[in-house]
Amino acid sequence: MSSEKWFKYGEQLQRAETDPDGHLNLEQLAATLGLDPKTLQLDGVLRAYSPSGYTFTAIQGGDNSDSAIIVTGNPATAHLLTLYEVVTYPVAQLTQRLSPRSSASKTQPSQPRTFSDILPWPDFIAGCMALLGSLDNSERIYNAPSGRILPSASHTVRSAADEAEVRGRVLSLLDSINDVAEVLGIPVECTSGGSGRSSSFTDLVVRLTGSATNPAHLSALILAAGEVKGNWQFELERGETLEAALHDPKRIVKIVLAVQQVYGDAVFDEAPMLILTNYHVTVFLKRSADVQDKRLWASPPIWWDSTDPPARACWLYSLEQAHSMRAMKQKLPRFAVPPTMKGYHIPAQSQLDQPVVQDAGTGLRRSSRARTATLRLQATSASGKGYELDSLAARQSPASAASAVSAAPSSSGSAPPADPVLPLADLAITDKLLGAGQFGHVLQGSYCMQPVAVKLYHRQVSGATAAYENEKQAYQALEQLQGSAIPNFFGYGMLAHTAVPVIVTSVAGTALREGARVPPSLHKPMRDALKAFHDAGAAHGDVRLANFLVEEQSGIVRLADLGSTVLRATKDQQKAEQKKLASLLA
Repeated sequence: MSSEKWFKYGEQLQRAETDPDGHLNLEQLAATLGLDPKTLQLDGVLRAYSPSGYTFTAIQGGDNSDSAIIVTGNPATAHLLTLYEVVTYPVAQLTQRLSPRSSASKTQPSQPRTFSDILPWPDFIAGCMALLGSLDNSERIYNAPSGRILPSASHTVRSAADEAEVRGRVLSLLDSINDVAEVLGIPVECTSGGSGRSSSFTDLVVRLTGSATNPAHLSALILAAGEVKGNWQFELERGETLEAALHDPKRIVKIVLAVQQVYGDAVFDEAPMLILTNYHVTVFLKRSADVQDKRLWASPPIWWDSTDPPARACWLYSLEQAHSMRAMKQKLPRFAVPPTMKGYHIPAQSQLDQPVVQDAGTGLRRSSRARTATLRLQATSASGKGYELDSLAARQSPASAASAVSAAPSSSGSAPPADPVLPLADLAITDKLLGAGQFGHVLQGSYCMQPVAVKLYHRQVSGATAAYENEKQAYQALEQLQGSAIPNFFGYGMLAHTAVPVIVTSVAGTALREGARVPPSLHKPMRDALKAFHDAGAAHGDVRLANFLVEEQSGIVRLADLGSTVLRATKDQQKAEQKKLASLLA
């Protein structure tokens, strides 16, 4: 027969049942408090602890008749956590896909994105544990990281169909990490790339907080670049290091491509740290303070279900480390990073997703047949150290931007020749933003002692590759308009280390602002620029104010952004553009 024991809950006396041996009935107590019985842990006969904020302490009289349970903790804040509990809170696990089909998301193989070696990051785990041990574990004022509300699925998230969805899941995890960093006074955050936050097209950035991105120096706040992959792109096994995984012939190609991509992002953003992650495991890497040293130091793979150390603690430690390395940025100028001449080469048959041919009817370039790049591995150094991606086309020395003009695309239906690699030093490319568009952005550089506009294409954006191919062909076909109706064209190619396709032109003026009133003095020059297109038998394809560049001193107006240009335009296409311009000037 059970007996009753009194316990104090806040300021209200209530009764709880005990079993015949005098043990507290935890299920009944949990029900009284509105807690899950599984969260209560019995320690002795009359002592229990709840991670939700309640502590139960026994008070016994001499004859055991006035035994009681004192419940400490504020019922109104019992659901809140300490900072330590936030960082050790379990990460919701990604549900495995039921479909056996793999996602179409792939890491794009193309021109060299190079690093020379991967070594262990000393004391990374010790640093994580030291940071964790310094966190407060007494004051309960923080909400638990949010997730699903169903009890049966409280520590899971639904499966991801592609890389973009995995990236969204990762960003949701980072909200709590950024909040903890703010509490600790670490003035950095890990957030999504893009939207003009950096010069590269990286998925994640660790950036200094407290100030907005400066268009004159897009990369100034960036301390780390990160790439988010699906398990099908970045696959590690438990207990192995990143370096060990690179010796598996079945996985080396995908892993090398992933590391090369994030390394290229870090080079372009002059970032001292790198992050490579999927939704189950993350590797943090750091660069040398010597810009000539292309080695990377990698943390052990951090599994998100790990408790020793917890994954959130490792992410938090990475933010602290990135902030401590902020002075390194000045030592890592992008143009000074050397190419890797020896090591693993992963040749690709083509940089293009699909071959393109000239459409005689419209002038636009279209796909002639589907094709995927074929990769193979060849070791070119006895040590097996170093990893480099290269094209199967003839290994040419880095070409100058001027010589790139002569590499005209083929119109015979065969794949065009490989685009040249443009060294960053040759273009003296900066992180000053000149403009942004649907497929990327335009940065300022210098070629042959004169300023140039370097247009970068984000190849993962749908239609970007076709627009790049079309624009470089349009500039060559409309050579007679260069300098008058369109900017001067210096060349095209792939930026070294980053595999980003670029178009290099003169800085031909300042773009008009969308929605602004156009001064009457510009009406005729704008009409003349468009008429020059039409007289050449072409149509610009994207007539809007932002594509008109005005040279302040001369008043010359030129049309830019030829990614949609139709080289063999119909009269109806040209008339439609004339009407569009008239409406903009009205």
